[in-house]
Amino acid sequence: MERSEEIQNASVFNLKMMVKTDSDSINADLVISSIFSKDLALLLPNSMSDLKKELSSLSAVNVVVVNLEYKDDVLPVKGFGHLLPSSESGPLLGIVYDSCIFPEHGRKGRPDSTRLTVMLGGSWYNELLTQDGALPSGSDIVKLASQQQPNIWVSELDQ
Repeated sequence: MERSEEIQNASVFNLKMMVKTDSDSINADLVISSIFSKDLALLLPNSMSDLKKELSSLSAVNVVVVNLEYKDDVLPVKGFGHLLPSSESGPLLGIVYDSCIFPEHGRKGRPDSTRLTVMLGGSWYNELLTQDGALPSGSDIVKLASQQQPNIWVSELDQ
């Protein structure tokens, strides 16, 4: 199936799931979905009413993802990254140390650069918003994500 194809319906027969799109159908022992739970619930057959109800009850939060690049190695430690405990104040959720886990993805001519993915928001998303309810400018989000000014940055809202 094409990853951008819209699913028309899903059904279950003999412990197998059939997923249909406009151009294809597939019978599977296992289906892994990456779509929002409430959207998945709409696709499931009525015979799965308990699962549909459970999926429909799940909520989601908004996350702002900021990608930063520094020209030097600015990390005090090496590793995958870190998450902040939910008891911490503020909207910072965690940081992935991209340059540590994917060194081969670095830009040519910058072997010592540091690349980070910073995640903000979640249950604290509203703390990011300005007084008029808007998301701060990209440069203001970068200030929240990092104490140092990066060489390159990109911010994106994932809803």
